[in-house]
Amino acid sequence: MDRLHKLGAVASAVAIGAVLTVAGAGIAAANSAGPHQGASPAQHATAAKTAIKIPCFSTWAVVNKAGTLERAGCPGTTSEYLGNGYQVLFNRNVRHCAYVATAGNAGSLDVPTPAVVSVAGRFGHVNGVFVSTVNLMGVEIQRGFDLIVECKQPKV
Repeated sequence: MDRLHKLGAVASAVAIGAVLTVAGAGIAAANSAGPHQGASPAQHATAAKTAIKIPCFSTWAVVNKAGTLERAGCPGTTSEYLGNGYQVLFNRNVRHCAYVATAGNAGSLDVPTPAVVSVAGRFGHVNGVFVSTVNLMGVEIQRGFDLIVECKQPKV
């Protein structure tokens, strides 16, 4: 009888495993179809626009001397050279944050010559930072830089 109980327990475990496997396959198939299966491209686009957007808090940028953004912590970050300095715009308000920048090289070929890098909130753009680069004599120069913007994390 003891052997019969063991055989029954094994058979039960196998049966439960088979049921879970079949159920899991059904769930996976349903999930792979997506919530908008059979929807038109316009309906997919509308659903994508109404999806919950998670804000990016990794606000940093690596900008080359021409003002081109080499890489950034958040999608939607942009940069440009304005003729008297650089503008970096993030995808969120950075007005009440701390800005830290240093002369840098977007690649790994060499270490840039020393420069003084100054930062300020961008006038007229709450999502922006203005970056000025000058040489050690105080003469304005075009110099690549690394910028980090640290903001207080909002309460969730």
